[in-house]
Amino acid sequence: MKYVFVLTLSLGTTNMVNAALWDDPLDPIGITTEAVAKKRKPILRVVHDTGHGGWQFYDDAEPLKGPVVLPKVELLKLDSSLSVIKDLPVGWEATRKNAKSPWVRSKIPQ
Repeated sequence: MKYVFVLTLSLGTTNMVNAALWDDPLDPIGITTEAVAKKRKPILRVVHDTGHGGWQFYDDAEPLKGPVVLPKVELLKLDSSLSVIKDLPVGWEATRKNAKSPWVRSKIPQ
């Protein structure tokens, strides 16, 4: 008698929700600019895209020559105001005019 074992992997609702969370252990990093990483410029735009590295943190001027990868906890240390947008849904962005302005959320046009 032969036995066949089938292993299935379910991506249930819980996993899909967790994939969008700031504290997701499978997606601990954010992509940013060198100016943000070195504290030369404030974070003025946050994008939450799909996939690993979906959290992106931009300043207002420096072109993204080479992305800098930082743990999201380090980005939160650089700018504690990010705590109010940790629940930003996938496909959304948050912007502000300067480091003292409030974050404004909007859905990214497709």
